[in-house]
Order: sequence, then C-alpha cells, then structure tokens
Amino acid sequence: MIIYSEKVIEHFMCLQNAQSMPDADAEGNYGDPSCGDYLTIYLKVKDNRVEEISYLVFGCCASIATSSMMSVLAKGKTFGEALNITEEDIFRL
Repeated sequence: MIIYSEKVIEHFMCLQNAQSMPDADAEGNYGDPSCGDYLTIYLKVKDNRVEEISYLVFGCCASIATSSMMSVLAKGKTFGEALNITEEDIFRL
C-alpha cells in the first residue's frame, strides 16, 4: 500500500500550473506515453529566469503531484537553479 504525504495529496487535488502554453519560449518532453509517465513542460523566459512555467503530465498520482510541485519550485529561478532541482527539494516543499 502506497501512502502519500499531505503535500502530495494537496498538489494532486489542486494542481499548480497544469495547462498548455501555446506561446511558450521553450517546450520539452520526457517519458514514453506508450508505457508509462509522460511530461511536457512549457517555459516563458525573461532575463535567463523562468518567468512562467506550465506542464501537461500523463501518469500516476505521484508523477502528477510532483510535476505540480516541480513547477512551483522552478518558477522565478534561473535555468541553472531550475535544472538543479532535486527529489530532495521536492520532498522538502
């Protein structure tokens, strides 16, 4: 039995930044939709900072919640800071 933290449940039930972004400056994809989790991330960038971030995700409760959590952590960060977000950072959120 998997037990999720209250924070994971909160993000799963009330997703942050979950939407497409047709006018994004950058778009990235990760995963394999034919066999599991798949994530598309959209970014708007200003002065080398993540000004806006959104995503679409297909996967389990944990991947959906952590995508939301990652987007909250990345917003406002430089590219380097955003790329260095770790599992531990998400756990501490």
